[in-house]
Amino acid sequence: MCSLQVETFEGEHMDIDEIQREDELEKVRVTKWSMEFDNDDIEAEYVETVISPTMRTRIIPVAAALFAYSLYSLAFSEWFDSTPYITQWHTAANTLFNLSWIYHILSSIAIFAVSIIPTRIVRGQDFEIVSQIWLNIGIWVGVLFGNRWRCAKIFGYDPIEPFGNGLDDGALPYSSDADLLLILNGIVTYFCVWTPTRVRLSISLAISVCLSYSATGFILGLPDTDNPLTQSIMLIVLVSMVVSGKVHLERSIRQQFVAFNISVRRTKLLEVAVDTLRNANDGPTTNFEKAFADIGSALNLLETFNLGLQRDTGVGSTRRLGSSKASGILRRHSFTSDTERDSDQIIEATKLIRESFKILSRRTSIDRVVSHSSILFFCSLVSLRATSTRLEDITAKASDMLQTAGQDFNLNLIELQEIHLPDLPILPLIATQLISVLAAGALRIQEDILNNFLSRVSGTYTE
Repeated sequence: MCSLQVETFEGEHMDIDEIQREDELEKVRVTKWSMEFDNDDIEAEYVETVISPTMRTRIIPVAAALFAYSLYSLAFSEWFDSTPYITQWHTAANTLFNLSWIYHILSSIAIFAVSIIPTRIVRGQDFEIVSQIWLNIGIWVGVLFGNRWRCAKIFGYDPIEPFGNGLDDGALPYSSDADLLLILNGIVTYFCVWTPTRVRLSISLAISVCLSYSATGFILGLPDTDNPLTQSIMLIVLVSMVVSGKVHLERSIRQQFVAFNISVRRTKLLEVAVDTLRNANDGPTTNFEKAFADIGSALNLLETFNLGLQRDTGVGSTRRLGSSKASGILRRHSFTSDTERDSDQIIEATKLIRESFKILSRRTSIDRVVSHSSILFFCSLVSLRATSTRLEDITAKASDMLQTAGQDFNLNLIELQEIHLPDLPILPLIATQLISVLAAGALRIQEDILNNFLSRVSGTYTE
């Protein structure tokens, strides 16, 4: 069986234009009669990937077998009981017989050399065509002149006259045609099953086999019977069955080739797209990337606020939101001065976003969006008593920090808020309300905004 071999993609990522050939692969079709791809470039790639790597190695055994059989046919016959035919040149039949097997010896050496020479004199699909030309010529030469019965009949001889020297009385200088039938059918079977030869070339080989045997049988007769029709039909049926199996085999191999290459190109395209987004300056271009950046930013900011709450001492009269979780949504139910409980609510919100973020990113760890200097700034904010005169300054600095955090995800936060999330005022919530209220010493969160945000994170982004 011929195997499917595909070179691995190593080194640098493939170019986007090259990877987008996936579209061509998805649209490519195999023509019904010639069993080729309707895209010439993909057909050439198939030849170089599937056929070329194994075709040479599968030709070598055929060349070696032909060389050995040619030596046997010239030097010996009838298991060493007759004079070697290479020494007999007294008739035209003897001459053509000897020359035909000398041709087979020389051609087998030539094709063997082409197959093993590292420089690859004949490349790619050219070798496949050359090998088929070699086979077709060899079959016609062998059937016409390499068979002693047919070679003698072509020149009007009784086979005993040119090839009977040295034979015992009653022995015949030719073998049964069953041997020739076995050899011809074996050649077709080998090249259809054990080599990656394409169907269109296998068909030409099958036609040569059937036509050469049937035509010579009807014109020159057969040594075993006066009616060559039966044996000709038997050969045609056997060859047709083998070629039919070759059609199904090649269709399966071509389907595997297309499916494998589509899979590889999709994987490489995803890698290139991720690298492109990671290195781009224009921000995310897909909903997935926007969701990724949105959740990442909110997560790290909430963690920072939680850190600030834990370090909040001396703020004065602190009234914070106490809440309980019902059906995955945080609900306000009372105000309390219990700092630890208030901190737990922020931790709970953080955990919810973290789990959503893990599902989305498929990672076990989360990169921080806010730098260490930003965290220190948040901590300094919550340790101050803000006044109305400082509120605008605090809000402006918070917005700048959010923009800086967004740049780490290649995210334009203003565009995200105004275009993609117009009904979810996440940025005003974080940039103005949370930070300013924390700095003032009281955490008052608008319940509907927080609920909408958490619902979106736990629902839409994780579907």
